[in-house]
Amino acid sequence: MMKKQIVFAAMILGAWASPALAQDTAPGATTSTSSSGATIGLGAEAGLLGGPAGAAMVYDMGRLRLDGILGFASSDGNAINGTNIGLGGRVLWVMHQGSNADFALGGGLGLINRNPDGPGDSATDFHVEALAQIRVFLSQNVALSTTFGFGIDLNDGRDDTFAFGGQFLSNAGLVYYFR
Repeated sequence: MMKKQIVFAAMILGAWASPALAQDTAPGATTSTSSSGATIGLGAEAGLLGGPAGAAMVYDMGRLRLDGILGFASSDGNAINGTNIGLGGRVLWVMHQGSNADFALGGGLGLINRNPDGPGDSATDFHVEALAQIRVFLSQNVALSTTFGFGIDLNDGRDDTFAFGGQFLSNAGLVYYFR
């Protein structure tokens, strides 16, 4: 439920902050870069293996892309039962570009601090990712992405997790680029 609210808020903020203007691109050129060079995008993304999920800021320099993710959740029931704060970062290198999509490889690191309600101790999870990301541009300014790859989740005092795969629905991202 919280992820849906974050995605909706990011979409509203992106639509309100700047109008989307059509731009000319040369045939075969990617829509991920504009003629002005680097662009900044705002949206929502999630890490692999339940890593940080939340608001995302993307700095897209064409071939190199830097992603930052910041998430916050607080509840006194259900799955959260306390306060979770997540922070993550990714570096991606675009290996192939099409007219409306690109394919990138990279890595990421993330931290999630889990502070349960009551007398329990807080714990910090450390996430490491080696990933591939497919990004499809729905318009000149809006990109939908999915991430897959290899992830390690090192838990503070609990069982560590190791996985290889992809979770296309829970790891989808939606980013609006200000061009």
